Formats: sequence, C-alpha cells, structure tokens
Amino acid sequence: MRLEPLLAALRELFGPRLSFGEVVNDQLPMLWDGVEESTAWLGDGTSPQEEGVWRLLSAAHDAAPEGMGRRGEHPGAWATASLEVVVEARGLRLVLLQGEREIASVAVPE
Repeated sequence: MRLEPLLAALRELFGPRLSFGEVVNDQLPMLWDGVEESTAWLGDGTSPQEEGVWRLLSAAHDAAPEGMGRRGEHPGAWATASLEVVVEARGLRLVLLQGEREIASVAVPE
C-alpha cells in the first residue's frame, strides 16, 4: 500500500490539525498543530500490511490526545477510543470505536 493515501485517510479521520514530518530512518513523525507528538515506525517491508497500517493509526491516535491535552483541550471520545484496521474488498478501513460503537471511520483505497 502506498503511504500517501494512508496519510490522507489519517488526516480525514483526525482532522487538519494532524500532519506529518519527514521520514528519517523509517520513522514518520506525527505532528499536532505543527508540534511532534508521536512517531510511527514504517517497518522494513517484511511485516504484514495491516501491521504497518495499525502502527500508523496508533501513532496518530497517540498524537491527537497528547497534542490536545498539552493545549488544555479535552480530546473527548478520541482519548478512550479503541482502534481497528478492517480489511475490505477494495482496501482498508480505519476505525475508532467506543465500546462496540463506531465513532469514526475512513476508507483507505488500494
């Protein structure tokens, strides 16, 4: 899977305050309001695709509440949401869940 559609999906899921730094040594910085809050290891190409996608989703999920918390904002449902990567016929779906209830999701085309 190409990185660009995945990053676009993460921006759609978490909003425009999430951005990304330059990849250095297979590490992608996750920025919230321009400040690095988390880093995702992109992998070495030997991991299953879903594992790498999950690492990116998890790092973005860490960056959002960290960034909001540092600015005195309450991250709401994001703070306690669980994450899921769903394999679909035409790509992946990134999902944030509150218990069994989906609070947000976005498709990542192949």
